[in-house]
Amino acid sequence: MLDQKWDLTEVHTSHPPTSLLQTFTYLSTNNAQYQIQWTRLGPLDAQPLIFVHGTPWSSRLWVPCALALSRKYSVYLFDNPGYGQSKLLTPSATAEFANNGPLTKQAEITAALFRHWGLIRPPHVVAHDNA
Repeated sequence: MLDQKWDLTEVHTSHPPTSLLQTFTYLSTNNAQYQIQWTRLGPLDAQPLIFVHGTPWSSRLWVPCALALSRKYSVYLFDNPGYGQSKLLTPSATAEFANNGPLTKQAEITAALFRHWGLIRPPHVVAHDNA
């Protein structure tokens, strides 16, 4: 049996800090509905840093980087539509996503999410596997 050591100086919550507990719902022009799960870590007034995952991954890919950089930056994590915890909520969303091409639709929804955040300072964006 391994001897476990616990850091009792930390306050533990029932959810890890990188849990995507915030929801952004996007409604496209033809009533296709998308639900994007996201979270923010670090000081609210710090320089924003947004991580964007590629296909077919999720934001979990960025967790080690997000935790490390959240000491200095206001870090945003989210799952792209149809990946991880983010959902295509209507049949029209599934059809729209397929017909317009995932990258085109992801760009539209991601831009709406960024506007929703209302960032005052221009963010740094770290992405992979996106055109």
